[in-house]
Amino acid sequence: MPAARLAHVQNLLNQHATIRALVDQRRREIELLDAVRAQLPTPLREHCLDVSIAEDCMTLFLDAPAWATRIRFLADDIIASLSLTRITRIRTQIRVDQPKKPAADEKTKRARGLTANAARHLLDAAEDMEDPTLRETFRRFALRHVEHTAPDEV
Repeated sequence: MPAARLAHVQNLLNQHATIRALVDQRRREIELLDAVRAQLPTPLREHCLDVSIAEDCMTLFLDAPAWATRIRFLADDIIASLSLTRITRIRTQIRVDQPKKPAADEKTKRARGLTANAARHLLDAAEDMEDPTLRETFRRFALRHVEHTAPDEV
């Protein structure tokens, strides 16, 4: 995006008082997050995801309950290190981001749930069934997975 266009958007944001206040608050929160992380032991830093401020309370967002417990033990030291701010309390919240799963094609998805051996057992079971609908269901299910396995596995 050209710099002139970004400057235009920034000017529009600065003209609206509410948006300007929110942007300023977020900027202060990002600076505070950096200050808090600098006070934390190295293993804990990467698990401190974000911070928000409401009145005299700072909320730290962490990625697991175990890290939140560690933060509670360090809360007094963190508050003392931030003596220039009005913060007197620290809360913790857990924010678990789900890891992104790699995209898989349909063949891979279908082949995961049934091994070649299981497909062979389903075919064998289908041969001995008296109910034609159930027999055909077992047979179709097994064959659908057999076509996605190597020939020497079946």
